[in-house]
Amino acid sequence: MVVGSLDNNTPAEKVASKATQSTTDTSTTTSTTKYATFSGVYVADYWTKYNNKMYGVNIDMSIKPIDYNNYIPISAMTLTDKYGNKLSNQYIQGNNGRMEYFTLNGKYKVISQTATTINVEIGGEPVSMMKAFATIK
Repeated sequence: MVVGSLDNNTPAEKVASKATQSTTDTSTTTSTTKYATFSGVYVADYWTKYNNKMYGVNIDMSIKPIDYNNYIPISAMTLTDKYGNKLSNQYIQGNNGRMEYFTLNGKYKVISQTATTINVEIGGEPVSMMKAFATIK
């Protein structure tokens, strides 16, 4: 910054101005958001309706006692055979005496985690499950 008069007879003087500091400096902040992926084929142990929405439950993935915190929105589930091949019919059968399988193919934002559990956002909803099933990056 230069301070001086508009009069050509008075020399201008250079004054160092203090650098402004931003309280939200994002230039050096690295993103700490982590995402979970799932690479397995899982059994849909049962389907349940909660708040007028359908959810799937895998007992092994769930944190006991199983409740709405463990419900996986069916919109995120891809129905498959036991080998992970996508079924042409994506309508749940309600386990009519046959095993139903699914995969989770997205990247899901990690909301929180402990040594053994993880809370991820699936289909816009928080879902708690055992951490051993997720790959976190």
